[in-house]
Amino acid sequence: MVATFLVLAALQQARPPELTVNLDRDEVAVGEEVLLTVKTRSASSGPIELRLGAADGFVVVSRTEGTSVNPNAAVSRVKTIELRLRAIRSGKWNFGPFQARQGDTIAEVGALTVKVTDTGSAAVAAQINPRIKRLLERARPPTKPGEVGLSLLLSSPRATVGEQVDIVTAAWFPRELRLRLRRAPTLVPPAVEGMWSYPQPAPVGIAASRQVGGVWYDLFVAHQIAFPVRSGELTISPAQMQYSVPLALQFFSQEERFAVSSDSGYISVRPIPEDGRPAGFVGAVGTDLSLDRVLDPPTARAREPIHVSVVLKGKGNVTLWPAPELTWPVGARAYPELVKERPETRDGVVIGTKSFGYSLVPDAVGTLALPAIEYTYYDLGTRSFRVAKVAAMSLPVAEAAALAEGALPPPLLKARRGLIPNNFITLPGRWGWLMLGFGPPILWGVLQLVARRRRRPAAVPGSSRMSARTVEIELDGLVTGLAPAAIVTGNDSDLSAALRAAGLEQGTVLALLELRGMLRALRYAPSQEGQDEDIVARWQAIRSELVGGGRRRRVSHGLLTSLLLLHLLAGAAAAQERSAEGLYESGALAAARAAFAARAEAEPLIPAHWYNLGAADYRLGEPVLASAEWHRALRLAPRNGTVRQALQLTPPPDPVSASRLWTAPVTPAELALVALLLWLITWVGVFFRPAFLRRWAWIGAAALLFAGVTVWLSYRYARPVDLVLQAVPLRVSPHGRGSAVAALDEGQALLRLQSQRGWHLAQDPSGRLGWVPGDAVVPIEPD
Repeated sequence: MVATFLVLAALQQARPPELTVNLDRDEVAVGEEVLLTVKTRSASSGPIELRLGAADGFVVVSRTEGTSVNPNAAVSRVKTIELRLRAIRSGKWNFGPFQARQGDTIAEVGALTVKVTDTGSAAVAAQINPRIKRLLERARPPTKPGEVGLSLLLSSPRATVGEQVDIVTAAWFPRELRLRLRRAPTLVPPAVEGMWSYPQPAPVGIAASRQVGGVWYDLFVAHQIAFPVRSGELTISPAQMQYSVPLALQFFSQEERFAVSSDSGYISVRPIPEDGRPAGFVGAVGTDLSLDRVLDPPTARAREPIHVSVVLKGKGNVTLWPAPELTWPVGARAYPELVKERPETRDGVVIGTKSFGYSLVPDAVGTLALPAIEYTYYDLGTRSFRVAKVAAMSLPVAEAAALAEGALPPPLLKARRGLIPNNFITLPGRWGWLMLGFGPPILWGVLQLVARRRRRPAAVPGSSRMSARTVEIELDGLVTGLAPAAIVTGNDSDLSAALRAAGLEQGTVLALLELRGMLRALRYAPSQEGQDEDIVARWQAIRSELVGGGRRRRVSHGLLTSLLLLHLLAGAAAAQERSAEGLYESGALAAARAAFAARAEAEPLIPAHWYNLGAADYRLGEPVLASAEWHRALRLAPRNGTVRQALQLTPPPDPVSASRLWTAPVTPAELALVALLLWLITWVGVFFRPAFLRRWAWIGAAALLFAGVTVWLSYRYARPVDLVLQAVPLRVSPHGRGSAVAALDEGQALLRLQSQRGWHLAQDPSGRLGWVPGDAVVPIEPD
């Protein structure tokens, strides 16, 4: 039994491993890839050595190797190698032969043939580039056989600022060493300082091959295009090639790392000559530059934007071409937009276009004279200064298209003044509001102090019937409240005059003085029978007369007179204002707008003026401007249904803008008036009906609440909110060349934080901060 087992084991060890080789494609084009799979299976668990042979015409892109061992299985060891190879030269190439060795046994598979065609080759396309081809002719392989050679090649050691310089890194790699690598070597291009660099696609795989001293070398290439931005001697740092060589054939064996560096490169950069430099030169450098102006659409309408593009085209560093100096005609507003660059490489030379965009908004109907544009640059082809020009042109501006009938705003409003002026809050001034707020409680406190000092205790404590002493206390309280200054002097003539000034009738004043004399006489003389009842009866009669309306109430005729004068003035103004409405109805919108704008400037607190101005702007094609003016009207007349209906034509573009444009159903002036009335009622009640003190406290609390809401609403309306007239970029700094932070949409509400030299620092609805031109936005509240 044991002998049989030993014989079977010996037979298994003598059996060679099973070797299979698969190639997924047998015909490819240059630059395409194939997958080569080599797999061995063996009943023995001993190590297996695979030899793949040469793979001429291809470069290894990646290599994967794996081994699995299971001594208890029928197939004890399986080893697989996968190679992904890229074709680099056309022709018929052989892979192999392939060999698997395990102990003393060997398994072999013959070579596989692959046909490589040159159609669609990216490598060939790169090699056609004449500039790279001339540089590669100067790339020399290393002098010592078997070493890696790295060289740095420059198209020219001298250049002018802004002139193209090609930097090519050429790496010669021994083929035998390259086939041993598990991964492709890494080529690190040089760092370029003082130059603007454009990395270029290198030839796919091997750019060239050469045999030196019986050793085949393959050439790898990295290409950069650079433009010097300053003059002087510039140093280009060395390039570097990094690769790792396995120390054994096993996949998990260690690797030894190597790095090869090239020499540094040097280039002498000449400055742009000063001789013949024009005054308008701003630093543009190129070859055969051309300038064009494109209008989209080619026709214009009043107050409607058109897109103007100034396009530069030619050879050179497209990215660093500065913007042309432009002047715009009077009667139009221009807003800079994004700059578009389209550089490309053609036959190794960088060419392209750079477009400077602007939004041009004509203000009125007529003809805009767009001036000529001149762009001065230094031409590297002629080594002289040249000027690219665009001729002047005329742009006819037509009337803005009328809106559809269904989209017209509601009818115009008649100018009317409200019963409560919108500037009611500012009428008393700061000191006036302080006196109205703190005056009554201070006066009440003083009167309470005076009354407490003069008050005497009742003669008959606990008595429920009114006595002469009770009458004296009530009379002193009344007189003290009506004429506190006269009480201090004690003179009856002064007291009589003060009571008359307080609004009491002459008979009532005489009755009070007579009753006061009786009380003083009773205080110092013995009481007579029935005298207390007489005093009480007299006091009750006087009190009934005062409560029933004996006190004179004055009516302010000044208010009625003012209202009458305002009504007359409004009627006279209405007679003069019919011309503006007539212009609006007849379709002369520009003239009507001018008339409405003059009214709004003269009387900014009349909501009808702002609404009518917004209606004219809306029909002229300015919905954002109309929205701002309608919001002003709504803040002056928040319950006007016509204004709210008109605002439905210009809804906010986002929820944050809607919240910033929210308007309360009442005005701050109305809230202030309610608060003032409640405050005055509180203290009148405290003075004359002190028994209901708790009731007056609740009314006073309501007055303070209304006052707080008034302050909050006034502060909210005072925040500067601007609407974006048209789509413009939000820039990082307050000038037209600042980088764009975000793109603003038409109608968005911006929260203005600061103003500087015609620019506003604002917060957009998403919370980003940036600068926007002042003429690109319109404020809700006029500055």
